Amino acid sequence: MPGMSGAELVREARVLRPGLPALIVSGYAELEGIAPGLPRLVKPFRAAELAEKVGTLVTGATPGG
Repeated sequence: MPGMSGAELVREARVLRPGLPALIVSGYAELEGIAPGLPRLVKPFRAAELAEKVGTLVTGATPGG
C-alpha cells in the first residue's frame, strides 16, 4: 500500500472509530515485529484459518476459548 502500512492504516482508522476490528494479512513471515498487538494471518492460509480469525474478531471471543 503506497505511503502507509496496514498497521498504520488500522491506527488511523481507530482514531475515527475506536475498537474497530482489524486483521493484518501478509505474505511476510517476519510480520511479528511489524504490528504488535494486532491479530495477523500469514499467507498462504486456509479458508478455515481466515474464518476462525474473522469469527474471533466479530464476536470478540479469545482464540481457543
